Amino acid sequence: MGGCFKSTLQIVYIMFKGTSLTINSLVLILLAMIVLGSSAALFIGTAKPSEKTVDCHKEYKKLCIEYMLKGCCEDSSKVECRSLSLPVICTITYNLKNCCFEGAGSSGGAGLVGSVPEADARVGTSPNPTDKVLTVSVGETVYFDGSTYSSDSDGNIVDYKWDFDGDGSFDFSSATGTTTHTYTTTGKYTVTLLVTDNDGNTDTDTVTIYVVEEIAWCMCMHPENFWGVGSDDGYVPGDWSVDVNTNRYLNTAIEKMKDLGVKYVRIDINWKHLEPGNNAWNQHAINAYRNIFEKLKSEGFEIIAVIGVRARSPAWADNLKGSDINSFWKELKEYSKRVATEYGDLIDYYQLSNEEDTAHHEWFSTDEEPTAYMYMRDGIEEGDGNYFTIINPFVWSGGYINYLRDLGNNGALDYIDIIGPDPYPEVWFSPSIYETVDDMVDKFIDNSTSPAYGKRLSIMETGCCGNLPGTEQDQSKWIRKYIPELKSSVKHHKLNDFIACYYMLYTGDTNFGLIDINTLQPKPSFQTLKDCIQNDSC
Repeated sequence: MGGCFKSTLQIVYIMFKGTSLTINSLVLILLAMIVLGSSAALFIGTAKPSEKTVDCHKEYKKLCIEYMLKGCCEDSSKVECRSLSLPVICTITYNLKNCCFEGAGSSGGAGLVGSVPEADARVGTSPNPTDKVLTVSVGETVYFDGSTYSSDSDGNIVDYKWDFDGDGSFDFSSATGTTTHTYTTTGKYTVTLLVTDNDGNTDTDTVTIYVVEEIAWCMCMHPENFWGVGSDDGYVPGDWSVDVNTNRYLNTAIEKMKDLGVKYVRIDINWKHLEPGNNAWNQHAINAYRNIFEKLKSEGFEIIAVIGVRARSPAWADNLKGSDINSFWKELKEYSKRVATEYGDLIDYYQLSNEEDTAHHEWFSTDEEPTAYMYMRDGIEEGDGNYFTIINPFVWSGGYINYLRDLGNNGALDYIDIIGPDPYPEVWFSPSIYETVDDMVDKFIDNSTSPAYGKRLSIMETGCCGNLPGTEQDQSKWIRKYIPELKSSVKHHKLNDFIACYYMLYTGDTNFGLIDINTLQPKPSFQTLKDCIQNDSC
């Protein structure tokens, strides 16, 4: 049992070696109260003190007092102890405010004159909360209740103070004990409630709140989209100049992504564009990419650059990989370094591979991937130094789990910060998004024996695929089914800094993509996705 005093007080400690109060002891207590005044606080220990306390009694030293205070007070102006046969009385005059004390350990019971209140804080997402631990999204209103479950046996609580962010300073005070607060930053918060009763005694309690970015949304795009082409990894503009038509597609994309509430843009960088011949860099292409990136950054978007895609590599690099692997690694590093040098001030994340676990995308073998990722990361670090790296396994029939295990076993994950699978439920072989996130969290992210333990998890691609026959309305049905599932899964696992990329913005396909690239008009699915991103239900 403990308490706090808000002003300078004399505190009298009376320690007993016996197991019960004697008549002489009670007389001494009364004498002490008469001499020191009724403002003094009395600590009464009826059990045999610990050996340390007994030693203190023999020497009458300040150590005895410090032991009982458990280090609560930083300083005292005066300590006086004198010996009586029973008990030993120590008088301390403190000049500190908010000086807290706690009774020394004794199994026979200890108490204060004037009982200490019992604080009991509760938290929730609605009025009348009951939780001690809570997970909420950034911007979600949190309800606090410090009065319903707190109590004071001999009086009443007159003040409730809350420290919402755990910085040691109380942010809110009231006589009712209930309030609300909104968190704008993700993280774990230990919230402290301090209650004060009508005698000036206090007690504290805590609740824990996890604040997560429910999802930081991302939109997938390809560079050819800005030249009016839906999706063609072999496309090379005839003219690299960024003209009125190019800016038309770029400005429309910015307008629509802002309307959706998108934070990230995931876009490929074609190696074949930047370096069509070995050491023959295309400055016009380099400038065109920079123009796109600068415009996106100026509008507040963060950029995820996909640099490791087999279909977007130049023919000379593919040939070199087959004939001289060591020379290829050096060229891969130089390409990664050049990208980071040119755009490091604009790119926030580098995706080092794309669906490498599928035959039609596989560029590196499992044995080669640690070397590839090492050279790519080394190149990025030399060119930029401020980066996150991502891999993007394709989710198919459980095989991606074995693939990720192989990457962990061969050391490839040592060079990766974020694992970003791409589940497409009801398309190809992918399970549900919820199942994918569950698998990733349980088998990798939260598994202390996994090489991926503690890494970040995101979704680098998900969406309704053009391979799925149907109408444009079918994409809306898909969104209404699986986007709430994704949001629920992220919140369930308390995932922080989670990025979810929707594939994709522009396309000419009937039921794939959100904007018709021929007309630049939103499809029905655009409004559906907007509703699902910005609302709890859709």
